[in-house]
Amino acid sequence: MKTVRLGLIALACGLTAICADTARAKQEQQQEVSVADLARRLREQKKSAPEAKRVWTNDNLPQLAGAPVNVVGRTAQPGQATPGETEASGSAPAAGQGAKSADKEKEKDRAKAEAELAQEKQHLETAKHELDLLQRDFDLHRQQFYSDPGYASNTEGKEALDRLANQVEAKRQEVQQIEQKIAALANKLESMNHELGARKEEPITPEKERDAWVARVRPLRQELERVEAEIQRVRAEADARGMTLYGVTAGGSMTANQLQQLENRRANLLSQIAALEDEARRAGVPAGWLR
Repeated sequence: MKTVRLGLIALACGLTAICADTARAKQEQQQEVSVADLARRLREQKKSAPEAKRVWTNDNLPQLAGAPVNVVGRTAQPGQATPGETEASGSAPAAGQGAKSADKEKEKDRAKAEAELAQEKQHLETAKHELDLLQRDFDLHRQQFYSDPGYASNTEGKEALDRLANQVEAKRQEVQQIEQKIAALANKLESMNHELGARKEEPITPEKERDAWVARVRPLRQELERVEAEIQRVRAEADARGMTLYGVTAGGSMTANQLQQLENRRANLLSQIAALEDEARRAGVPAGWLR
């Protein structure tokens, strides 16, 4: 009986050991499967992952002994410029030509503004002389009109006087407009000179010298023509009215006084022209330039 009990115990121990070995083998098998599966997955992930871009540095850049590194493009042949050099060398002259062209246009604009300013100054001088003559004519006719005892019934004389007054006012407005234009041109020219700098002195040609002399004598001759025409008009008007013009005295008429003023102005202009002609002669200027 005791022997049977011992045998059962030994059998139970054997079965227990066999079960333990079986469980351990199964666990090891599962572990082997899991490790193999993990390795397979890692290989698949590595295959599907994008290839990392390689960064080239001086440490891993392959070089041949004695051979230079060609960074971009082909090596230029001796005497041949690279594309970048060709583009840079081509754009620099183009930019320079564009700047020179712009400067030439600005110089043309400045010369045009100077010529226009000189013309307007001459225009202003002429307009002022015309205004002076018109004002004198108006003053003369107004004095004559109101010195007549029957001026209130002289409608024709009043209309003529009003026309002269309108002419004086129109000429005065013209003078103001010219002065405003001259001021605008002067400001414009000042801005141009500030931007472009001082103008380079150009050699004086005979044509420019002649134009300079003509510009000096022309306004004097033009005013002389106007004064002589006014003298003729005053004399003709006096003759038409049967007036005898005496010299300027305390009791002289307004017409005689005006005529004397015109004669004095004429003599002064002739004196200025003669002085200018004498100056030109001493400077060796041909006489025909001032005629």
